[in-house]
Amino acid sequence: MLMTVHTVIPLKMCWSVECAVSNRAIASAHLTLHSLSYNRLTGRPTVERCYDVFYMILAGMSEEEKVKYHLSGQSTESLAYLSSLDVLRKSTSSRRYREKYTLWKEALAMLGIPHTEILEILSAILLLGNIVFVQGEEQELAVTGNSPLHSAAKLLKIPADKLLRCLTTQLVPVRGKSALFTNTIQQANTRRNTLAQSLYGRLFQYLVNKINQSTESRAAHPRASSQSGNHHSGSSVTNTVNVIDCIGFQNVQALYFIKQSGAVKRAGPITRGYPIRATMRKHLL
Repeated sequence: MLMTVHTVIPLKMCWSVECAVSNRAIASAHLTLHSLSYNRLTGRPTVERCYDVFYMILAGMSEEEKVKYHLSGQSTESLAYLSSLDVLRKSTSSRRYREKYTLWKEALAMLGIPHTEILEILSAILLLGNIVFVQGEEQELAVTGNSPLHSAAKLLKIPADKLLRCLTTQLVPVRGKSALFTNTIQQANTRRNTLAQSLYGRLFQYLVNKINQSTESRAAHPRASSQSGNHHSGSSVTNTVNVIDCIGFQNVQALYFIKQSGAVKRAGPITRGYPIRATMRKHLL
């Protein structure tokens, strides 16, 4: 959380993009993810929404897709990771999300990533949040209704009993040996949320890596040359522009850094969204 004199702002993520600019054209780009708010998925404040991609797939999926990914009949009200009293009061434009969903699938296709694989993970994450643990027989934990558990396990391609055992028990080292202990309901909830956060974080980093593989031309802009800031090819000069963007800033000062000709320069106060537009305009126009 970011504390300012105006408000408390939840920081969703922080990333930077390094662009190689040659002859007023982008020769290559490289994304770096610096931080990602995992708590925003499972423990956000009630005044904040979860990540937009989840609302987008719910609005954009066809009924056939919802059946395939075990989300038929589900909504923001019925999915625990999305439901929030304050959020539900805000109207959501389904049309806008449907349009974004179509563009999202087209973008994944351009990167050579099957959108079906991404939907499997995102749907599994949502279903994990609906797994409710109760006290079973002989101090063992059980779940109320097997549907979310079995659906999530199927999407993750693991047996449902192994997923349940992973969430409700843990191996603890005792005198050089491992002993199996049953978790409390609170511990099981924590393990469930941790699994969902880990899946989302790894998926996000996977997409960043795929984007870098598609956009970064090592021949035109080797990573090693970025350390010097310049790459000479005849009369042309390639400058490196680094832009840092922390999504979540609203009406607060942010900093962006431009590395050009081997020097890092600090710009003055700016507002959200301005760094990339101003920097690209300066070097491309």
